[in-house]
Amino acid sequence: MQNFMKRWVQVGLVVSLWAHTPDARAMDMSLNGFGSLYYGQAFNKGLLPYGFDDSHANFTSFSQVGINLGGVVNDDLDFAAQFVALGQPVGSSDSFGMIAQWAYLNYKPTQNTSLRLGRQLFPSLQASEYVRVGYLLPFRQIPYNVFGLLPFTRFDGASAYQTFDTQAGKLTFGLFGGRPLLDVNNTLLSISGLRFKFAELIGTQITLDGDGWRIRAQASRFFSQLLTSAPLPASDLTGSEQNYSVGYRYDKSRIVSWGEYVWVRTPNGTPGPTGRYAYRGYGFYTLAGYRIGKFLPRYTFSKGVQEYNVQTNGSSTTHNVGLNYQAGQGAVIKVEYQRDIVPQAQGGGYFVTQPVGSTAKSGASLYAGVDFIF
Repeated sequence: MQNFMKRWVQVGLVVSLWAHTPDARAMDMSLNGFGSLYYGQAFNKGLLPYGFDDSHANFTSFSQVGINLGGVVNDDLDFAAQFVALGQPVGSSDSFGMIAQWAYLNYKPTQNTSLRLGRQLFPSLQASEYVRVGYLLPFRQIPYNVFGLLPFTRFDGASAYQTFDTQAGKLTFGLFGGRPLLDVNNTLLSISGLRFKFAELIGTQITLDGDGWRIRAQASRFFSQLLTSAPLPASDLTGSEQNYSVGYRYDKSRIVSWGEYVWVRTPNGTPGPTGRYAYRGYGFYTLAGYRIGKFLPRYTFSKGVQEYNVQTNGSSTTHNVGLNYQAGQGAVIKVEYQRDIVPQAQGGGYFVTQPVGSTAKSGASLYAGVDFIF
């Protein structure tokens, strides 16, 4: 907690000094924040969903806080940054360690053209756009047996987007590329003998937006390397991983529905004793809900399968029943009950955690908390 406060004090000093410089006063600058505070409880020690180390009450792993910074340099150039402190460590061994989710310059030579340079989101899923801002998601978080197929959420590089107005809706075509940033600290992974490296990301996406709906598709590929050492046998596995996804979103006439499918494969991976490295995986989810005043009852079904040939093969299915309540203009209270099911004991891969010897094939969990913006 001391490290958490120290990091945010440092950010606050930087923002304060920046905002009081003569040049900054001439800019159109903005500062806003968001966060999530959640309680989680797993009920089966033999099968723990992602984020749980045990079945005790968890007030850390599913909580976070962040800030967005932005500003306009001139009519054609602006900048944006997002800093997030996550209860589930990402890039740090400390809970609420802070990361820069994005930080980029945005150049707009025309009203419908955008060129970005710097740290950006990896747009594999449409929900990736709101990956850290739970307030903008209909569920508490992207189902992990889908989201967990993506080894990173951000990259350092460049992107270009062009928007066209069509009779069907607003069509946006984008290209992006750069160096991916791992979302798990390699120092922590090295304890179990694993180390990942990613490079050479390149991809494209297309989005069509209409009145209360969106459809999109994405395709990308990147270089992937897995180095293993003691306590695992030493190896150096590489390949070019391909990532494909399609999705939709509908929010109109009280009906809310989101759905996405993602497929990953590495056709040229290093051969191993059980097949090629990072061979394949796929996952999908669909959410259906109906707005009743300030309430949104909802149900989400998700499934993920991964066959990576690195001792983590497995699959899981989840059923999630939830209720959202709009508690004022900037806060949504969410309650969820989730059931995780695996095809066989010890068959969930990294989607769930099972102690050695556990024969459980399912586990239940409960979550309650609030997503907010300010």
